This record gives sequence, structure tokens and C-alpha cells, in this order.
Amino acid sequence: MRINLILICLIFFTAYQNLGATGMSAEIRTKQAFAATNNANIYYQLFDTVQSENKTPIVCLHGGPGSNQQYLIGLKALATQNPVILYDQSGCGKSTTNDPEFDDYNLQYYVDELKQFINNLGYEKIILLGHSWGAMLAVAYILENPAKVQSLILSGACLSSPMWVADCKKLAQSLSPELYEIMAKHEAGSTTNDPEYVAAVDEFYANFFCRVSPWPTDLEVAISNINRKIYGKMWGNYETCATGNLKDVDLVPGLAKITVPTLFISGEYDTATPDSMQYCANQMPNAKLVIIPGGAHATPTEKPVEFVQAVSKFLKELE
Repeated sequence: MRINLILICLIFFTAYQNLGATGMSAEIRTKQAFAATNNANIYYQLFDTVQSENKTPIVCLHGGPGSNQQYLIGLKALATQNPVILYDQSGCGKSTTNDPEFDDYNLQYYVDELKQFINNLGYEKIILLGHSWGAMLAVAYILENPAKVQSLILSGACLSSPMWVADCKKLAQSLSPELYEIMAKHEAGSTTNDPEYVAAVDEFYANFFCRVSPWPTDLEVAISNINRKIYGKMWGNYETCATGNLKDVDLVPGLAKITVPTLFISGEYDTATPDSMQYCANQMPNAKLVIIPGGAHATPTEKPVEFVQAVSKFLKELE
């Protein structure tokens, strides 16, 4: 009889633990909607739970420019801690523009759009999480709207286009002098559509963009649906060579003005190299760097568990 009572207690305790971890109270809810800005209808998804719904939301900014939220979908796992908002920047994914012919895309355009988007959702404070170009957008936003941001998470951050391009050249040289010479030749000659250059860039990407083969499905979907017009206008044809209107952007001198707690995340083999990310973190009074072993630039997708753990730990330390 006593043994049976102990077994019943153990079963009840286990069930109670499981309910707390995966029961309805911790179930992640999903809301899909559009928010209007001056020039667009912005498609977004909001993930939260009963426990997290009143906490500061994490607004996630995808890379590109011209990509979409799909490859960041794994970040919804953070919704048990804080609400998570994924959105497609206008002209990207499921978001639209009011004028189909509009093409005046630049950094300030997307900063203004983000400001309108956040204001329309009615949040007093947000946590900003930006990946790649999204990190540039996040930093540009907080420099203009410092009172809105509670904390900042910058993954694979492109904060200086000249720094990014210089790092890409160093990484190409680290693979082989021949690979670097092929890339440099075609970039200098504006012949980046040449099959020789494309093959060289593919090898570069396999080492420093995403080291998982085949690429994760969410990443493939995002890349296959990138808006090439926006990407070309703002960046260029390939990650390794900036020719668009972002080519001279350098936000590093402004980093010292950002005082909120900031987490940099870099993959071990990231095009946003750990050395450069540490340099950027050192410019800020309240920033630190976490390096994801084995990760490349697509760390949020190729190392989703490690990435979410790093962000989760950072947010818990701020509570």
C-alpha cells in the first residue's frame, strides 16, 4: 500500500512538471496579421504564451536586404520567455508596397518603416534582434529612437559595409590564394555573373555562409524567395562585394552612444567574423559577444538550439 502511494505521488509530480513545461499554459500561440505603414502593408507573426504575453516583445529583423522572416522561424521558441514578432520588411516575403513601382529602398526608408511598424503595434518598449543586414537596421533604429529599445541582440552583424567586405576578402584568402584571385578579378571587372566567379562564391558560401549540407529548408525557402531587385539596389549581386547604396555605410562610430545591454552573436566561421564583432562590442559600454562553435553566417538557422539558448540566457540575466 505504501509503495503504491509513493508511485502515485511520483506519477502526479511528473505530470505536474510536464504540464508546466508543455501544457496549455506554456503553449505557444500564433497570430498572423498585417500592419499598415505610410507606404506598405507589413505582414507579421506574433508568438507568445499566457505567461509571456505581457512582457517586452522581441522584434526580429531579417537579413538581406530583400530576404524574409522564414529562416528565423525557429526564434519562436523564445516566445515562452517573451513575445516574439517576426515580420517581412516591405517588398519582401508577404509584405507589399502601396505603389508596385516603388523602388526607393535604402537604410533610412527601412528605419522609418520600422518606427511606424512598432508605433502601430502600440509597444512602449521593445527588444530588437537583428541578423546580418537586420542588425544594421536595428542599430540605425536605436540611434534614432534610443528610448524605445530595452536591449539589443545583434547576430552576424553587418554594421560597417567596408568592414564586412574587408573580412570577406580575408576569409576568401584563408581558403586559397587562387579562390581569392578569381573573386577579386571578377569583382574588379564587374563580371560577377561569370560561371567561374559563381563557382568561387559557392565555395565561399559553403564555408562561411552556411556549413550545413544540404541547407536547412527554412533557409532555402528564404533565399529562393529573396527580392533580388531590393538586394541588388541596396547591396549588390553577392555578399562578398558591395556595390549598392549600402556600400559606404559605417555605423561603428555611433556604437558608443548605445548604452542598453547588447548581445553580439557570431558563428565561429561567420562572415561577420568573431574578431570584428568583438571590436564592435568593445566600442559599446554594455555589450558582450557569444561565439557559436561550428556556426557560420546562418547561425540562427544552422545552429538553432545553440542560438536560442544564447539569447535566452542573455534575456534571463537581464530580469
